[in-house]
Amino acid sequence: MKISLKKADFEIMELSAVLNFIRELSAHYQPILYSIRKEYRQRLGLSEDTNDKWWDEITSEKLEDEGIFGDIVINKNKDILFYKVALYEKYLQIGFIGNNDIDDFDSFFTTVSDIAKKYFGENTNWILKEYDQETKHAIDDQSIICEPTSEETELSIILEDEKKRDFLMKIKDITSASITKIFPKDELKSLAEIIDEFTDRNVITKDFVVLCSKTGQPILKVSSRSALEETPQGANKCLICGNPLSKEILDEIVSCSPSGKKIIEHSYWLQVRILHALEKIGIKSEEVRIWTSDNDIIYLFSVINGQSFIFVLADNKITIEDIYKIKLYVESYNIDNVLLISTKNIPLVIKKYIENSSTEDVSFNFIESLNSIDDTIELFIIERCSAYISKLLNSFISFTQVKINELVIESITNAIPTVQKTNKADNVEAEEVVEELPVVEEVHVKKGKKNKKTPDIIELDV
Repeated sequence: MKISLKKADFEIMELSAVLNFIRELSAHYQPILYSIRKEYRQRLGLSEDTNDKWWDEITSEKLEDEGIFGDIVINKNKDILFYKVALYEKYLQIGFIGNNDIDDFDSFFTTVSDIAKKYFGENTNWILKEYDQETKHAIDDQSIICEPTSEETELSIILEDEKKRDFLMKIKDITSASITKIFPKDELKSLAEIIDEFTDRNVITKDFVVLCSKTGQPILKVSSRSALEETPQGANKCLICGNPLSKEILDEIVSCSPSGKKIIEHSYWLQVRILHALEKIGIKSEEVRIWTSDNDIIYLFSVINGQSFIFVLADNKITIEDIYKIKLYVESYNIDNVLLISTKNIPLVIKKYIENSSTEDVSFNFIESLNSIDDTIELFIIERCSAYISKLLNSFISFTQVKINELVIESITNAIPTVQKTNKADNVEAEEVVEELPVVEEVHVKKGKKNKKTPDIIELDV
C-alpha cells in the first residue's frame, strides 16, 4: 500500500474560481462522485443536463459547513487519485492511494498544478505531506540504524523459541562451565538438539573434559569424544587414580561465542526479528531509527505512508515506568501509532492505565505473542494505513450517500497479496489444526496537538 499527498496554500481563493477549477479538471479526469450523483438523477427521472445545478447542490451542502470540495478518479491500474479544495482555509490537496508505482500521480499533479495556477495564482508552493521534518531530524540525531546480517536474521527466527532463548541467556556470561552444573540432569537430553544447532551456527563453543572418577578433578580437555581415541600412548590414563580415560567421567562444557552473546544480550535478537518482519513488507532497515532504554526496552521509529509509528519491543516484563516513557515519546514526537510487542504477558493494570489516559487519540496496540509475527505486523500496518485513508476521505462522504472511504479501503486492501486465514481443504487430515493469527489489542491514548512547534527534545539512551 502506498499513500502520497501534496498540498499547496493560496493567498486568495474565491468560490467562482473553485467552481471553474473543478469544471476544467473534470474535463481531464472523469470524477467518480460526480458520476454517482449523475446516476442518482437518472434513476430519479431528473434531467441529465445539470449545468450548474450539481455545483449548486455541493455549495448548499458544504459551504455552510467547511467549504470543502473534491472528487476521486481511478487510473488504469485501479489506484485512487483524489483532490480536495478547502475554500475557507485556502488550500488545495491532492493524493494517491494504491499498490502500484505513483507515475500517474506525477501526471495528475502536473495537470492539477497547471489549472490551479490559472485560477488561484502563479505563486503556488507545493509541499509533500510528510511527518514533521524538524522533529524527525531530532529523532535521527539521537538514534541509530541497524543492518543485521543474514546470519543474525536467521538466528533471530530460531530464537522465537523460548527454550532456546533461555538456554543462551543462562550461558551468555559463563566463560566455560560444565553443562551438568548449569542444567538439571533431566533436561540434558532435551538440550542436546539445541546445543548441536547452536554449535553448528557458531553461537556456542562446545568442548569435553575428562574428570577423575574419584576426585572429580579435571584431567584432560578435548574438542570431541573421538579425540579421546587419538590420545597418545601414555596419556590415556588418569594421572590421579591411574584408571583408563575411557573409564573416567566425560563432561561437556559450553560457552557463548561473541556472536551468540551479541544476539542474546539487550534483546538484540528481538530487534533483528522485527526489522526482518518490516523488511518483508517493504520497510527497509535504513528507514527505521532505533534507540534503547536502560532495561533493554527497544524503540523502533519509522514513518510509513505519512504516519509515524513506534514499535516498542520488550523481552522482559513491562512496568508502569516503561509506559510513562512511551507516553512521553508519543507526546513529544507526535506519534500516531504505537505497537507494543512483548514476549511476556502485559499486566492488565498497565493496559487500563493507558486506556484511561486522555487528551487526543493515538492508536496504541499490543501483541503478546511472536506467533506469525510477520503476518500480524503486516496486517497491523495495513489496518492503521486504512484508518488514515478513511480519515483523508471522510469529508467526501457528504458529497454522496455512499461511504466512499470504506469502498476505497476495500478496493486497495483486497488487491494486497497479504496473509489469509487458512481454511481446511477437503483433503486436509482431521488432526491438522488451523493456526489463527495473534490478536492485536487496541486502546487509545492522547497526544499533543500536531501543529505545535518543535518539542523539547528527550535524551534517548542509544
